[in-house]
Amino acid sequence: MKRFAIALLSVAAVLGGTRGGVAADGVDVTDANAWFRELGRQARQTQEDNGLIRFGRRLDQLEFQRISQICPTGTSYPGNNCAHFVSHVLHSGHGETCPSGASVSVHDLFVACPQVWKLNGGTPPENPCLIFVAEQGVAGAASNGTDRVMGPGRRHIGIYMDGKIWHYSNTRHQVEQATVAQFRRFYGGNVDLFCGQLTTNWRQGPAFR
Repeated sequence: MKRFAIALLSVAAVLGGTRGGVAADGVDVTDANAWFRELGRQARQTQEDNGLIRFGRRLDQLEFQRISQICPTGTSYPGNNCAHFVSHVLHSGHGETCPSGASVSVHDLFVACPQVWKLNGGTPPENPCLIFVAEQGVAGAASNGTDRVMGPGRRHIGIYMDGKIWHYSNTRHQVEQATVAQFRRFYGGNVDLFCGQLTTNWRQGPAFR
């Protein structure tokens, strides 16, 4: 019983103290189960926040690197390394892959996303997420986010986070940063932009640990 009381006091301290039976963040501390649920929620939130911090740092460290430095086998697909780069970052193996198992097709990543939305303006609804840019008419996504199509034509992909997009420049042969506005100017500006939700496996994979 003493140990249980100490545990409850520890939870109350984590929650920032109480006032009139209610913790600082509004949790009813007269309910021990509520305490532990809130403690678990805070722990999960902290873990997620730390994962995002680590993910952002990894992206920063990759800037200016060539695909031969990123792919363990040093494999390069001239003119088509954008999906290859993204897949190595997220450890994605959907569809056609390089010898080390990373996806190399923009289309395969486009259809792998749980949801895809067309960006008519503003910032993406997900952070982080995948950003796809394609010549007008090459790709499309329904408003429900689950129905999408991508045909042949010029398309490009990057990873969006905190207002920046990391992508692999197939002309300068290196990882670079861009803004959403800069992505919209690809292919002369006659493009459609799409936001792709990250899969659970990507969010829980090595990139976020």
